[in-house]
Amino acid sequence: MQLIRTQTDRSPHRGRPVWSFQAAAAIVAIIGLVSCAANSRTLKSDATLVSLGNPDATAVSVTDRPTGSPVTVVTDSTAVTAITTALTTPITTPIPVTLVSQPTMAPTTAAITAQVDTTSIPTSCVSCDPMFSFPYASFFDVAQLGSEPVRGTGCGADGSLGEEIPDGYWHGQIDVGSAALSIDVICVYYGASAAPYVAACEATDTEGTCLEYGDQFWQINSNTRKRFVPLDESFRRRYALQEGCSDPGPGNGTVGEVGSNLMDSWIVIENGLATFALTSCVYG
Repeated sequence: MQLIRTQTDRSPHRGRPVWSFQAAAAIVAIIGLVSCAANSRTLKSDATLVSLGNPDATAVSVTDRPTGSPVTVVTDSTAVTAITTALTTPITTPIPVTLVSQPTMAPTTAAITAQVDTTSIPTSCVSCDPMFSFPYASFFDVAQLGSEPVRGTGCGADGSLGEEIPDGYWHGQIDVGSAALSIDVICVYYGASAAPYVAACEATDTEGTCLEYGDQFWQINSNTRKRFVPLDESFRRRYALQEGCSDPGPGNGTVGEVGSNLMDSWIVIENGLATFALTSCVYG
């Protein structure tokens, strides 16, 4: 049996050893012979296979499976040498390897920046502070805060007030629920803006009765429409002191006088939520 090596200039194996048909057949025969000897149950435990006619044969000892006794198998020394040489001979010509580049993937841990409109997020709430106090000396001293000639932010007498009431100080009759309050907005005219209403009153009423409470807090309720405002979680309602009709301060005035709930109130709205209410002292 011979091992045939191909030429390096035309061989597709680039100089690596190639087995001939005879060598392959011999290897198959050897494997079969060893397998038969190892699995045979008819051989004696000290059996020895004789030479197959090759004076250079080499004896190889194996173990009989049923008894564990050694069995001698005779193989062709030339084939063994050829196999050993083929297995131990290094490949001198490198085998080309083609590397396929993979597409670059975005890292899975990359931070995702959310686009948030920060202009609509409230930055503060003054009246949410538990220590907040009504910023005016008395219930009747709220300044004009809007374009309408009335105390507070407005009242919608000019038709400018919609279903939702904007942030600000609003005056009216309120009814406080568990999650929202309702308010019937009342206009509070004063001074020059109250003069036309005072004159109309004096033209029909008894002399002196119209200015019993002066012209600085003249209330006009054109309709009884109610609007609803959700409550802030920090919402607090306090009742003005009977003396001076002022805010009793944090922690005080949580229960009013008899009839206080029938009186008008100022409510404070911040960030679209009702945060505070001061109900008037009993007068009239």
